[in-house]
Amino acid sequence: PLYVIGTTVITLCAGCGTAGSLAAVLDNVCFPAAFPQECAAASTSLAVCYGLFGAAAVRGVEVWRCAAADRNDTDRTLLMQTVLVGCIPLQLASSAFAGDVGVGERAALLMHTSPAPRTGVLQLVGAASACAWAQGVVQQSLLRHLTSFAVLNAARMMPADPQAVWWWPAVAATSAVAPIAAALLTTIVATTADGLVARRLRPYAEAVSRARWEAVELAIRRSPQRFALEAPSEVASSRAAAFEIAARDWQTMQRKHEWRSDVAAAVRAAIAASVYTASGCSIIAPILTSWVGAADFSSKGS
Repeated sequence: PLYVIGTTVITLCAGCGTAGSLAAVLDNVCFPAAFPQECAAASTSLAVCYGLFGAAAVRGVEVWRCAAADRNDTDRTLLMQTVLVGCIPLQLASSAFAGDVGVGERAALLMHTSPAPRTGVLQLVGAASACAWAQGVVQQSLLRHLTSFAVLNAARMMPADPQAVWWWPAVAATSAVAPIAAALLTTIVATTADGLVARRLRPYAEAVSRARWEAVELAIRRSPQRFALEAPSEVASSRAAAFEIAARDWQTMQRKHEWRSDVAAAVRAAIAASVYTASGCSIIAPILTSWVGAADFSSKGS
């Protein structure tokens, strides 16, 4: 576990440094500094308040997501995603030299049995890294460009007598819509990235899921013949029908769980983007939202 933690922390810290450098190149004045002079609207107390409010909302989303699972769900959790991303260099090396593509997946499952203090720190680093890219780079860049576009467009379309035309107030107010549009676009980007990590970096879990689904479909098709060997035709038909109903119910539950996971990922990303905007572009708010709201502090050592 210590090796996994060290590898993950080093990788994610390097990712945060890269995000900070990219943000500086893009002139994102609100990142990496938490409260620069250009972001006067941000304050520590406001960021903490919005962060904790968002965390409560994210915690509710997590409870709703796991309610459809018939087991202790570890899919799409902050800890799972953190370790999967942090072990990408290790997984690439293992895949290239040993043909093993499941190192990151096994490391993530191992960390779910580690003591809470270790996983808590790891999830904090993961939340900080994710927010550095989502809010510090993507959302701040979108906000700056959209606001600049709205201001320039308003200046270009400004009539000689603004009070004489009915459409000018709507055009003049477009800059106020820029933060909302930036948050929505950031939500789309973050949700897509979350889905790619969950599906592309867990090849064994995806293979097992497909195998289970195919096995159930095969069992449904073969159930009439199988039950016909064990009972009279009428009884066999009723048993096959009951088996198909149970199998379809299982498939429905699986689809429901996958749907809830996708929706929860989108809502978590939307909440993080919203608290970032509401706090005056303080990176502290989404980090608190993601860490306190989505982290699992109940892991136990084996």
